[in-house]
Amino acid sequence: MLLNMTFRWHESGCKRPEVSTLSGTPCCQYCFALPSLEDAGNNPSSPVPQPPQLGNRAQMGLAWPCVVNYTNENNIPSDGEATCYVQSQMSGEEALGKDNRRDHGRRPALKSPESNSPKTSSHGYIRLLRLKPALVDDPIHADIELVHLQDPSLPRYEALSYTWSDGSGDFERSCPVFLGEYWDIAYITRNCEQALRAIRDHKFDRLVWVDSLCINQTCLDEKGDQVGLIRETFSKASKLIAYLGSESSESRALCFLQETSVAGPITSGSTTAIDRDLRKCFRALFQRPYFTRLWAVQEVLLARNLEIFCGRHSAPWPKWLSKLVDPGLQIPTWLFRDPSWYGFTGQDLLRILLNMSLYECSDPRDKIFAVLGLIYENDVTADYKLPVESVYTGITAYMMKNCKTMDVLALTGTKKTFDIPSWVPDWSHKRVRFFPDNLLGSEGEFLADDGILQVSTRVMFRGIVDCSHEPQISTDTWSMRICAVRLCDMTGMVCHRTNYTYVTTSFGQRGTFIITVPGRYEISTDAMFLLRGWDYPVILRYHADSDNYLLVPPCILSFGPPSSRSWMSPWEPKASSSRQDGIKVIPTSLTSQDTSPCLSTITSSTLNFLLLSLTSLRDIEARLRNAWDQSNRRMRWMFHDQGAAWKLMQELSRGHVDGLSGEGEMRLEKSESLGFAKYCSFEFPTGYHWDLRQFCWSFLRSPVPDLAATEHVWSPLFDELNSQLHEIRIWTKATKQLLQVFEFTQRILGDDWTAYPGNGLRQKWLDNYRNFQRTIEGDMQSHAQPTVHVDASYLWDWEEFETHLRARERLWDQKVPPELDPSVNSNVAAIIALTSLGLDFYNEQTVWIR
Repeated sequence: MLLNMTFRWHESGCKRPEVSTLSGTPCCQYCFALPSLEDAGNNPSSPVPQPPQLGNRAQMGLAWPCVVNYTNENNIPSDGEATCYVQSQMSGEEALGKDNRRDHGRRPALKSPESNSPKTSSHGYIRLLRLKPALVDDPIHADIELVHLQDPSLPRYEALSYTWSDGSGDFERSCPVFLGEYWDIAYITRNCEQALRAIRDHKFDRLVWVDSLCINQTCLDEKGDQVGLIRETFSKASKLIAYLGSESSESRALCFLQETSVAGPITSGSTTAIDRDLRKCFRALFQRPYFTRLWAVQEVLLARNLEIFCGRHSAPWPKWLSKLVDPGLQIPTWLFRDPSWYGFTGQDLLRILLNMSLYECSDPRDKIFAVLGLIYENDVTADYKLPVESVYTGITAYMMKNCKTMDVLALTGTKKTFDIPSWVPDWSHKRVRFFPDNLLGSEGEFLADDGILQVSTRVMFRGIVDCSHEPQISTDTWSMRICAVRLCDMTGMVCHRTNYTYVTTSFGQRGTFIITVPGRYEISTDAMFLLRGWDYPVILRYHADSDNYLLVPPCILSFGPPSSRSWMSPWEPKASSSRQDGIKVIPTSLTSQDTSPCLSTITSSTLNFLLLSLTSLRDIEARLRNAWDQSNRRMRWMFHDQGAAWKLMQELSRGHVDGLSGEGEMRLEKSESLGFAKYCSFEFPTGYHWDLRQFCWSFLRSPVPDLAATEHVWSPLFDELNSQLHEIRIWTKATKQLLQVFEFTQRILGDDWTAYPGNGLRQKWLDNYRNFQRTIEGDMQSHAQPTVHVDASYLWDWEEFETHLRARERLWDQKVPPELDPSVNSNVAAIIALTSLGLDFYNEQTVWIR
């Protein structure tokens, strides 16, 4: 296998090359050949292969990384069925393209017939360059050696770090180096040649690793394998040599580093003066192209020790330098091995990708591949046979499915350089280093010119949507299938600012609903969703032709005045148990359903109860219940005499009593009325109708006594009931108002909590009395004897009423657990607030995002 491309300039019969230099030009003393550098220069080393074009997604398929379970869209199961996953069809060894055996006792052949370059056909082997000593202007000559990184006798070597291009941006490999005993010609970039000349010793060999000569850049399988060994390659090198370029005035900074290194670690409290000129030198030094190079960051982070070269001047980088210099120098933190640049597992990958996205590389795939070596437990291997789109989509799928890192969605956007799905970030661009928490910049910048936003309150979501089910990603179309809650359609007034757009919807006295989107945004066929497993809302744009969505950048939700802010503050939950466990407490404690309702139903019913608890309904019901209890204790005993009760009902039916019915109005404070409109979206019905006959009917029991026989019989309890009609009217009104409260509760809870105490009682009160009126009451008015035995559907059951009344009292008195307390749990506060503005947290559906 060729190492890039080399040129042999000897005569074909030359078997014993004896090469010496003559005026800087190699010459073979055996065949007397001279290299024709001009001819070779017309056909320099093969260019590094560019990323392949994507072509058709369905034909390309999505199978990288091989550790990700992809879904075959043609075999998508219905909800509740098992999912058919598609993995890479290659075995583990085939996926790596290498033999994973580490055989230290047997090495592959050191030479190929075509080249002086030994093959790295087994995993774990790397090439090293043995740089031969020479004077500064002599040709560069080196041997290529093959070593195994796990070999106990691994020779001591150094690693060279540099930029392929020089200061003028020249990437061409036009400078010759001579390799092996035949001094075969290989071409490298001018900057690489200058680096090798700078580090070459004039007396001794120097064993170094140089990427352009130790990796066959034209063999994609080998390149991917060698990139996978980068971590070991650099961490096992005794030193990293960072070549910054040619010598210049700022090289004075290296003298400072040399002196600092010789002085040793500083003691606590000591300082080192840095004058203005030296500070200027440091700033110029760190503006060199080397410090913008992505691979340089990785190489420095993996190195044991670091030595910096500017031309032939060098100095070791003191590990304790961060204690010496002031922040004004703006030295990159990765030079100090800051922990934020390293990762232990794939869950750290996104953070490091964000850090590294600010740096440059010639191959956009290296935005991903160069970062993999910084993850200690990395199970993703580089594959340079893949197009950029496959790499970016695959690494995003890996983070979401294998690492549960849904925060990667915060970096998506509609502007893409490559043909990648809307849910995949374009890593070829520099990415911002923050998530939607501060998506629009600092608070001061965000609120500078918007009075409405200055007094708004940010809505926080923490684990509101269940994350137990991971998204499914199609290997055919590269679409993502995920469960989502459709909160609302995007409507409202659009206002554009320099860096963001916000959409406002006014809800009158309940406040203003604000959706803020980074960049310029226009409403289309959009809706706001919460995706399962992620805590931030997103805007999805529907496409009817393909029945799927595009992901618009994540958004921020805020409340503007005049909404109350005290219970919407972004508190973090204090309770350790999950919200989903806590949400079950109230419904299951009082409902008597035979089967437990589904989680979404429980959540909805509990939420509506919490909305009710924020109103004054509890106090209103308590006042009415106390009034009803007082009347019940004073007068209930009189109705136990059924003869007197039926006789009173007969008198009332014949119209012998004044004030039989009327209209009433429940007295509410203005704040109480506003509370119902704010939290329940309904006005509380304060008007009611009362009927004394209907109330007295409710105490009748079967069998019906002989009314004719008792009509002229004196009854002391009948007289007592007649004398208490005024008090009975008060009792009647309290009952009707309680039944009206019951009906309002039922209206708010809807069908989510059918077993809620009091549900259906008001309707039963009306229906049973109508049955009574159509039959028995007519007989009483005409002096006819009613049927002796009356069906239960014609009467009222006060025991049932009181059972529901006491159950409601216990429900109101029950202490809300911390998981449901909006003053403790920001999730509940957010849901309550948003639900009061008409958002639907229970419209869950499965969506395809392409």
